[in-house]
Amino acid sequence: MKQLKIVAFIMLCTTALFSDESTDLAKEKNVSRLKQFVYLSSNNLEVYKINDEGTLALIQNVSLKRSPAVSVVSPDGNFLYVVLFGSNKGNLKSQIITYAISDKGLLEEKARVDTHRNVFISVDPQGEYLFGAGNGLVAAYKLDKGLCNSPHISSAAADKGIHSVRMDGEFVYIPHIITNQMYQYKFDRKSEKFVALKPLSVSGPDNTKKYHDPRHLYFHSKLRVLYTSNEYGGGISSWRRNVDDGSLTLWDTKSTHPKDHDFFADPKNPDRMCYRASDIHLSPDNLFAYVANRDNSDRKSLTGKDTISIFALDPKTGALSDLISSVPTGRHVRSLLIDSSGQYLYATGVWSSTIHVYRRNLETGALKLETIMPCAESPMWMSLHSVAK
Repeated sequence: MKQLKIVAFIMLCTTALFSDESTDLAKEKNVSRLKQFVYLSSNNLEVYKINDEGTLALIQNVSLKRSPAVSVVSPDGNFLYVVLFGSNKGNLKSQIITYAISDKGLLEEKARVDTHRNVFISVDPQGEYLFGAGNGLVAAYKLDKGLCNSPHISSAAADKGIHSVRMDGEFVYIPHIITNQMYQYKFDRKSEKFVALKPLSVSGPDNTKKYHDPRHLYFHSKLRVLYTSNEYGGGISSWRRNVDDGSLTLWDTKSTHPKDHDFFADPKNPDRMCYRASDIHLSPDNLFAYVANRDNSDRKSLTGKDTISIFALDPKTGALSDLISSVPTGRHVRSLLIDSSGQYLYATGVWSSTIHVYRRNLETGALKLETIMPCAESPMWMSLHSVAK
């Protein structure tokens, strides 16, 4: 009888072991069945296909009269929305362009609309509204069968230094540099209005920490936690979200400043070091956070100490670890992107006109540089699109 129990126990453990391996293999197999595309805003709009080894192959170049800025893919993967900044030359107005995405990842313009100057756009998870942030306000654009083809239907006050906006569920969060604030609203779908939470804004890390002013944000996909990159001095903060009203509480802040890099304070702004964080991304499994950091000590130099900093996240709570490591990257790094498999991270260097391709260690989060790709001038933003093969 004891022998039967032992055999049963061994069979159970073996089944569990192979079940876990099978699950991992299934995930890898599912990812291998995806076609992945990267949309790069530079001096033109470029479309790249991600090859199996993680490299990028240019498949389309969309020529525009002015440089595109940020972009975002619709939740259903059918559309790409791209911001164009206005210009006094030729009296050009700021716009949002809607492109249809083909099954081969190629773009075809379907609509464009004049807007206020949006420095950032995002789309709500249900694909009904596009949110834009800029010029001291956050605005909602109602999508017409996926098209952004009319002016915003409602807006709400923000402040100077507004830099991005993202929605999760019914709540909208807007990071601000300069004023060091996180604005927070509920978006009421019935009235299509922004409703201020209490308080309307929450202060970021104290200026004395030298890594303050939230710039970009990223949601934990399983926990009620979000993370911000903090521009001045280079930092990352975690924020808890109230389960009832969505309001934020600043939880923790870490410096993204590599310990072996020596940076000085900006002479014009002593509380702001010449080391500035830009984008932030979480790995698909929510176990690691990556922050891009720009060396602004000599803005005319084509070489610098620009880095990507790596942090671990507690799988149960989302708590931040201390800085694990940093890797060098392109000059004036602006945008980060992680592919759907989590195996590759991409980083754009605005001044070096490059895309750094890194292979991620899925267990440790470490980055290994695979290649540096030249690209069009001033690569500003990347958006990812995945579709079944």
